[in-house]
Amino acid sequence: MILKIAPLAIFWAVSPLTIIIGIMFLSGSRGLLKGLAFVLPGIVGSIVVGITVLLTLNARDFSHKTSASTLAYVGQLVTALLFFAFAFFWWKIQSKRGKQPKMPKWVQFLDSFKPSRVLAIGLYEFLSDALFTAAAVVDILLARIGTFEGVVIVFIFVLFGMVGLWIPVFVRIVAPEKSATRLESMRQWLLANAQLILVFEFVCLGVIEALKGLIGLLT
Repeated sequence: MILKIAPLAIFWAVSPLTIIIGIMFLSGSRGLLKGLAFVLPGIVGSIVVGITVLLTLNARDFSHKTSASTLAYVGQLVTALLFFAFAFFWWKIQSKRGKQPKMPKWVQFLDSFKPSRVLAIGLYEFLSDALFTAAAVVDILLARIGTFEGVVIVFIFVLFGMVGLWIPVFVRIVAPEKSATRLESMRQWLLANAQLILVFEFVCLGVIEALKGLIGLLT
């Protein structure tokens, strides 16, 4: 079970764009408060969505070749298409950008945001986080493990998937005086490579979800 959802958690954890935004918040005024406002909605919302979906569908029969399992496999194929669409989107951006990394215009205004507006962006970020969580819940349901075990796995999955955002927060708390330099170095590297990382990430996730869906439907 852990091996099936591990790629989702790993790729979620290293997704660069959300880490860049998190670092931007942490590096500005009232940085720690803004960073937490950005991180917490995704964590809490993903856990709530994951557990709600799990408890709602756990009573259904997901044994092999039932209608519920067939829908789950089709759902994996749909998720794969969404991941491929994201990969294409970021590839198009990469093909149009220059050699020098450029900060998107909307990101340049992040430092002027109040914590309440940052919280709204965190809620928007939650929508993409929910896609990863939903994909993991499908694997949990198909594995037909117990409800309690499934809930525990959802918690672990979400907390691990958000570790990429927790690392800058941790650096900001532990070494506030040195954090500016470290976070800026991290941000510059991610900014220079974000699009290529995202294309690779979503292509890999699309292939993984497509294979799981196809193998489930054909075997």
